[in-house]
Amino acid sequence: MSISAYVTSKIERQTLSHTWRTAIQSGITGSEVRSALYTWPRITLDNILRSISTDERNFIRSLLFQNMHNLVGIPFVHDKTTLTSEAASGQKVLTVAATDYRHFYDGRGCILVDPSDWTSYEYGTITTVDSSTQITLSTNLTSTWAIATQVYPMYSFRIAPAQEIGVRFRQMNNLSLTANESFESTRAFTYSLPASGADTYNGLDLFLYRPHYPLVAPYEHPYELLSFYGLATPYSDYSTTRFGLKGSYTFTGRSEIWDVLKFFDSKLGRFSTFYTPTWDNDIVPTAAIAADAVSLTIESSYYTLAELVGRHLYIRLPSGSAVCREITNLPAATTLVIDSAIGTAVALGDLSKMLISFLPAVRFDVDELKLSYIADVITKTDLPFKVVW
Repeated sequence: MSISAYVTSKIERQTLSHTWRTAIQSGITGSEVRSALYTWPRITLDNILRSISTDERNFIRSLLFQNMHNLVGIPFVHDKTTLTSEAASGQKVLTVAATDYRHFYDGRGCILVDPSDWTSYEYGTITTVDSSTQITLSTNLTSTWAIATQVYPMYSFRIAPAQEIGVRFRQMNNLSLTANESFESTRAFTYSLPASGADTYNGLDLFLYRPHYPLVAPYEHPYELLSFYGLATPYSDYSTTRFGLKGSYTFTGRSEIWDVLKFFDSKLGRFSTFYTPTWDNDIVPTAAIAADAVSLTIESSYYTLAELVGRHLYIRLPSGSAVCREITNLPAATTLVIDSAIGTAVALGDLSKMLISFLPAVRFDVDELKLSYIADVITKTDLPFKVVW
């Protein structure tokens, strides 16, 4: 099916989501068998449309009246670029300011919109994204478009069959519109899973974006309390307590936002494993550390030898650099041995500038990465993680 209506009027706010789908079977010992059910991420756009003119008001109402059951084209408003050369009628090539870190892909759609008249636009299918500044369409343009014309990625979406318009006052209307990417015929584009580009440790990627405080660390150990004759007996099939991490993040700059999307997509949502720090003072050193030391004097951790040996640490040094190490021994309650020296001497007075956090192997505990845009290059999101060791 083809797109029946194009939303080119002002979108006040937009939230972008990449969604995967993972089936998970959990064993009683904490092991998991995960299956990836999607081969590319589905896109969801949450939009706030605001009409401040009669034209926009009538367009929105006409859209709902005529096309709620049809495919709707909605632009990625924060992925906007502009023409840097005139695009003449009869040509296929668009020369633009930038295609990088945006949802321009071979086989997907884009739309040109006159910046001074939102009712003047032209949609096209991308044959190739030739470079960081050039797009080739599958068919010739039917109109001529001036320099500074806005160019947006645009996909086809389905919207819910019931919508409500909020009337603030005469002509000031708001519409909250959630749009889910349509998939109703064989896709005409190819998708290659991106590489995360992240640093690695022990063969796994490191997710090192620092969340805002406060952080949340949920713990879970389901059990039953059996009581038949008055006395109660707790019972659990689980051998260990499950725990996770939750944090709120702000990402700034197109490159960083795109890197986060790549990281999430490279993991297929909840499917793949990686490392992330707890960002807490899990291990607190109490004595100066020599550059070649593998034994650290620490505050009592209250963990047993079996609970600590084999766990990994993220050690952020006073300089701001960081290293990852594995715990190999706990010869005393206040002595910790790591697999290799941190390579930097830390004086007693600089210990407070260190952060030694556990570095568990985790997966995302959500199949949807939802980025709420504050501006074109600033987004916020909440992310939960499940520790899988």
